[in-house]
Amino acid sequence: MFKVTLEGQGTAEQQEKWLTKANDYKIIGCYAQTELGHGSNVRGLETTATWNSDDKTFTIHSPHLTASKWWIGSLGRTANYAVVMAQLIINGKSYGPTPFCVQIRDLKTHEPLENIHIGDIGPKFGYNTMDNGFLLFNQVKVPHISMLAKYSHVDPKTNKFQRRGSPTLVYGTLTWVRSTIVMQAGSVLARGVTIATRYAAVRRQFQDRDAQAGEAETPVLNYTMVQIRLLPLLAATFALHFTGKSMMDMYQENQKKVQNAGEEAKKSSRGAGPEETNAGSDLLADLHASSCALKSLSSSIAAEGLEVCRRACGGHGYSSFSGIGPWYADYLPTTTWEGDNYMLTHAGRTLSSQVSPLRSQQREAHERHHRHPHRIPQAPHHRLRLRHHRLQ
Repeated sequence: MFKVTLEGQGTAEQQEKWLTKANDYKIIGCYAQTELGHGSNVRGLETTATWNSDDKTFTIHSPHLTASKWWIGSLGRTANYAVVMAQLIINGKSYGPTPFCVQIRDLKTHEPLENIHIGDIGPKFGYNTMDNGFLLFNQVKVPHISMLAKYSHVDPKTNKFQRRGSPTLVYGTLTWVRSTIVMQAGSVLARGVTIATRYAAVRRQFQDRDAQAGEAETPVLNYTMVQIRLLPLLAATFALHFTGKSMMDMYQENQKKVQNAGEEAKKSSRGAGPEETNAGSDLLADLHASSCALKSLSSSIAAEGLEVCRRACGGHGYSSFSGIGPWYADYLPTTTWEGDNYMLTHAGRTLSSQVSPLRSQQREAHERHHRHPHRIPQAPHHRLRLRHHRLQ
């Protein structure tokens, strides 16, 4: 997510400064958004980035314990840079969550920098190969270039906040992550289904009542009660794979649209206009809603499907040697991170916004009917009789 954010929200100068080094593994970054007190509610993040007009810097600060960046992957022991989502404050006014690229560890000693507190959050239910960590800032100053400024920036001359595109474009990184989760769900479930199906094909239980003496027992996969558990999951792996591929294609299409608009703006003598600065925001809105709903659906199918596969393997499925148990434990957090699967407000909000215009049109038509009933054409009597006849 660190590199994806730099690619999607950094200017050419910022990409030259950090992305080139990240691609060469000269720096290792993480994406620090989730906090101890806020996860799904991004607008409620408490970490602040206050603009200092006197020396043209930002002060990153964690005002409360709940402002601790928490659950951040690769932060506990590995990362030396972080894209930090913080509330941008200018003259006491908040301009919402904004990404900042911040160095957090010394590149030689790997020790946390002054007034930056970092640690590992400790063992988890699963996925312990990932060093999830916490991060707090105590009045840490960073230069003006630290604010990723592709879509918004603070003018150092006027000390004013300026947008260069739609605010929704800032959340492109989250959309990318949810798209990858949809694509990953198919491969995760495929592994569990493969193990369970192969096991059921060789595992034998009970001899057929009509079998001859000494004949082998029946393969478990031959039983209908096993087939109805595994075969739908086998079909689901294909559905999830192609759905995920379609999601990633949509994301890449949107990114290409944004990139092409940027190139056109560079060629134009007038500079970037609304069509360039807002390029991709229309598709991103649909992509964001789709990724929210599909992330929830696909990860739930995969997680619940892995449990079905484990139980289909009988007692041996509980053994770590089956390969399903650890795989299942490592995958479980996917149903929670990047938006809990019961938090479908984004998808619901989008659907509501699409329904609202239809309701407005119906209300206007109803009002016109009461004002001018003679203008509304009446249905022919024979159609009314036919409809009445069908209802009977």
